[in-house]
Amino acid sequence: MSIFVTGGSGFLGRAFTKKMIEKGETVYSLSRHPVPGERKLIGLRGDILQPNLGLTDVPGGITSVYHLAGKVSLGEDRDKTVWETNFTGTNNVIEFCHTYELNHLYYCSTAYSKFRRNPYEKSKDDAEDVVRTSKIPYTIFRPSIVVAITDEVKDQHIPEFARIMMKVHRRADLVRRRIEGSLHLPVLEPVFHFRGNPDGELNLISLEDVIDFMSTITQSGEFNLTNPQAPTVQQVASAIGQMILLNVQVSTEFNETPIEFAFARLTKSFAPYLKGNHLDSDLTSCAKIDDEFVHKMLKSTLL
Repeated sequence: MSIFVTGGSGFLGRAFTKKMIEKGETVYSLSRHPVPGERKLIGLRGDILQPNLGLTDVPGGITSVYHLAGKVSLGEDRDKTVWETNFTGTNNVIEFCHTYELNHLYYCSTAYSKFRRNPYEKSKDDAEDVVRTSKIPYTIFRPSIVVAITDEVKDQHIPEFARIMMKVHRRADLVRRRIEGSLHLPVLEPVFHFRGNPDGELNLISLEDVIDFMSTITQSGEFNLTNPQAPTVQQVASAIGQMILLNVQVSTEFNETPIEFAFARLTKSFAPYLKGNHLDSDLTSCAKIDDEFVHKMLKSTLL
């Protein structure tokens, strides 16, 4: 018997596939850019936006589908690709399950779906509804912000946030050092502010903890894969600051410098998460996301 995984070449899909193969499963991995096959891994070229998921021949012996494909974009959805991928794609996967009488659908949503603050969260929330009404036995996984120490993934949210901070600060640093040099002043440690709730929870969870849970659960239900001891926004900001030599301070109110204003514009899509959210969790413990974890993550992705 085998499992069918959509988004098998993605951040979550690659790690999940590897874990399931280690458990002895045969995995059919669907993506537009198939992963190289091996003994228990069969890569399939397909597209969840196409009828029959773009497949002409569907393998037999598949017992369940893990729908991990999706588009994670926190900004505007001007071309509707977020909606099409996350909502229409899920409908197509459900139709696929009905057509081939597959007996269980595992769907990966997000722990932030209930907030519906942006097109991504809305598309995931609406997709959850169609999964619930599909008349297929289902399991919904809701991970929070998944982070990993790896050089294979370059588009994690926290490193991207740090990358923008580095880019903006480098411009400011050139001006600051030029002024200080001309006035023969000592180099000062720059303080960098951004708007948010310093004590709010920024729910980061390690990829390994998410994969361990998803690869173990077989029953129907809805599970929140979030960090029960999440770091605060300020803790994460300080850890980023230590790496890029900035004194980063989070505050709800402050007088923005031009550089801080520019940073706020460039990171507008992150703003709702920087307010902090307490999320329920079905995990009793998980890896601690501390300064050391953040530093290793940034080194592996930025350097």
